[in-house]
Amino acid sequence: MRNIQPEKITLGLLLILIALSPLYIIRWSYFGFVPTTLLELCIWITAGWWSYTKISQPFCLKFELNKLMLLGVTLIMAGAIVSVMVADNLIAAAGIYRAYFFEPFLIFVVLADTLASFSTIPVRIGGFSYTAIEWVQKALLFTALWLSIIGISQFIFTWPIFTSHQADRAHGVYNNGNALALFIGPILSIQIIQFIRTHQVKFWPFIFVCIQIGALIMSKSSGGMIAFISTIGIIYLGTKIHKKLPQALYVIVCVTFISFLINISTFTYKTDNPWVRHGGTMQIRFCVWEGTKNLLKDHWVTGSSLSGFQQMYSQNYTTCDAEPLVYPHNWILNSWTETGILGLVGMILTIFVGLSSLGNPITPYFVYFFIHGLVDVPYFKNDLSLLFWIMIALWWWYDFQTTQKQVLEKEKN
Repeated sequence: MRNIQPEKITLGLLLILIALSPLYIIRWSYFGFVPTTLLELCIWITAGWWSYTKISQPFCLKFELNKLMLLGVTLIMAGAIVSVMVADNLIAAAGIYRAYFFEPFLIFVVLADTLASFSTIPVRIGGFSYTAIEWVQKALLFTALWLSIIGISQFIFTWPIFTSHQADRAHGVYNNGNALALFIGPILSIQIIQFIRTHQVKFWPFIFVCIQIGALIMSKSSGGMIAFISTIGIIYLGTKIHKKLPQALYVIVCVTFISFLINISTFTYKTDNPWVRHGGTMQIRFCVWEGTKNLLKDHWVTGSSLSGFQQMYSQNYTTCDAEPLVYPHNWILNSWTETGILGLVGMILTIFVGLSSLGNPITPYFVYFFIHGLVDVPYFKNDLSLLFWIMIALWWWYDFQTTQKQVLEKEKN
């Protein structure tokens, strides 16, 4: 039997990395001018060990992506590189590229290769034995769980509060409740769908899910709650009620997507003073979408480049709200402004490939991303960008296993 100890150590490092991913808020700098985070340190330790294990053997990756997914991933990375090259602030853009693209992509490669190495072989860690992908999912659950416990404590006991103006909302270690919902919402959706499909609800998993639901509600994130309920409804209907419904729902999602593009392209709102707000947070989003639309008319190929949106928007394109937001708060516009038309096409392709198989256990992530991302920023944050690439690796693994089963069945017949 081959020695799996190196891959086992890699898996262990990946689990620690996932569990600590929200703690990117712990920051410091080397020599006073090289900034880093705890998450980044974990990433480089993990990637460094994985690279070391590859030195003693002929280098080859043990996986290959679905061709359309591979094209989407390639375009995302290409768009990000181009955005760095055209950025006015090259150093800031390079830092964003490193934290939100290169490092998460590096972990995607390490994780996919590790999953392929173990396949369905049980891995024993600390007296427990699960497959590699089950270990990764449990690490994600653990992370969502400890964030949720902190969030519930904040809401009920007003302790520990990390962001004073969010004291009345569960926000975990983040600066707002929406950020908490963006992290735990898709993980919770995957768990609920798993319960529905397996018809198995054990005591402690049920308690853990209840804690996460409580935290999601206490985050007071309207987008998070709508995305969560919609995700459960779409996946459940698509896989349980009628065999033809997945295709119908896929068409509905596409129509919704196109309708949204049409709506933001035609929206206009007039005000005499952009510093005086006449509505809630949704009105703010409509305003920034209108300004972003005008920005993209002038820079439709490259967008505002990485790290360039806030300055470009606030100086030249504010409309009915003058707050200098860092991102447009919509995954379509976020991708377009930050990574240009290449990155936008890549993100759309990746998301839609993820949506194409409602039977894949990871598809709820992409549904949640699509819906909540229409009104928020589901990618451009250290932990969320890492979560995105982890989910692509998990989605690939399940897709690969399904394809292998189909091939074996054809060979038998």
